[in-house]
Amino acid sequence: MSEVNPTQPRSGDERLAFYWRVLQRWWRTILVCSLIAPVITALVSATLVPRSYRAEAAIKPLPTQNNLSEITMFEHLSSALGQNVADQAKEYVSILQSFTFAKWVVRHDPVVYSMLFSPAQAARLQSRPTAEAEWKAYKRVSRNLTCYYDNTGGLLRLRYVADDREIAEKMLAILVNDLIADVRDRDIATYTAQIKSLQEHANRTSDELLRADLYEIIGKRMEQLSTAEASALTAFRTIEAPYVPRDPYKPRPLLYAAATAATTPLVLFTLIVLLERSRAFIREQSAEQTLLSNGFDQTDSALKASVGTQAPFDPG
Repeated sequence: MSEVNPTQPRSGDERLAFYWRVLQRWWRTILVCSLIAPVITALVSATLVPRSYRAEAAIKPLPTQNNLSEITMFEHLSSALGQNVADQAKEYVSILQSFTFAKWVVRHDPVVYSMLFSPAQAARLQSRPTAEAEWKAYKRVSRNLTCYYDNTGGLLRLRYVADDREIAEKMLAILVNDLIADVRDRDIATYTAQIKSLQEHANRTSDELLRADLYEIIGKRMEQLSTAEASALTAFRTIEAPYVPRDPYKPRPLLYAAATAATTPLVLFTLIVLLERSRAFIREQSAEQTLLSNGFDQTDSALKASVGTQAPFDPG
């Protein structure tokens, strides 16, 4: 194995020559490490890294009855209906990612605590204030849940990651069902508020035609209120029910091994170049110190020799 030139490369050609000499000297080490590192990475990730599973679901938001009644024919022709559905989907994403929804989930389904935390952690949370337990549950849900609106297919995609396959699937099913229930409760609250407002307006007006129109609208809203649960259920079309793929979501030994195989040669070569440059710099400094020391020694010897050859001082 030849030694790398100790001089520091300065020009572009010198740097390339320096890198080539480093590669000639260390290529066997780089090759062996590049072959061994992916194998070790795959074995460690397959045996020591805990497995996690990701449940997936896809639902298609549909326009609600209330929104459909407010869309004119011109809006249909101008594709405003699709924009309305996209806005609804974005609202659902915001709901799923909110603390209010997570708090509603843990209150509506107390079993969620046992799926989010270990028995010891769940026991400790029960002895703490409710707000703190709900906040920790929200942080855990928001960390494991991802949801986004797919504009291509018009789908709301949800994914939930857990250490257990059954827990991941069950937790995602709970979140989807609670989203539907939350939409139902919001529709009921909306219809109730509209009916109350319309009734107050009808009682105040003296116009018989306007009062008749208002009572007609109230009748439609009361019909929607009576079918709010069915309306909420038909606000979504299930495209993919919550399911968990066969293979674990993490770890991915083959992917990790491929990434290690791609990055190991570059990282090793960079470290070796830094090592060789450090060695070259140290050798240069040592050579300079040696030259200076030899120069001082020669000067000192010359001075001593010149002093020794001088005649002794005679005061007389």
